[in-house]
Amino acid sequence: MFLKEYEFYLKDLQFWRKMPDAAEHIGDAIFPLFVRDFAPMEARMKSINSRLKLAPNYIENTMKRIDMPVKIFVEIEKQTARMAPFFLGTVVEVGSKYVDELHDTAEKLHNKFEEYESYLEDLSRDAEERFWIGKENLQKLLKLRGN
Repeated sequence: MFLKEYEFYLKDLQFWRKMPDAAEHIGDAIFPLFVRDFAPMEARMKSINSRLKLAPNYIENTMKRIDMPVKIFVEIEKQTARMAPFFLGTVVEVGSKYVDELHDTAEKLHNKFEEYESYLEDLSRDAEERFWIGKENLQKLLKLRGN
């Protein structure tokens, strides 16, 4: 049932067009590596650096796909994007002794986050104030969930 519900969110509700989420996903991609002690710190920092190298492109792709922004989603992402550089700074402070290029990688990402914050500010001006899925979609969702 989960896959059908996921397909409903993807095809019918199309949150991917409405909800910018790059900062959230980038944080989700590095936070567990940073805080969980499952491998040596050096190995974890190398993995984090690899993921951070991909992050500017991920942000760029997110900016290209949002064409039906919803204000509440944009506002939440603005807050997340605003806080991301602070977490990134902590990662660099800890990890730069393990990975020489981590500082440069983080600096490129920081610059992209600044661009992304500006984009989100602009996006917020034109975003849909209200969000609803409608009666028909609510009925579909409830049916998918077995209600």
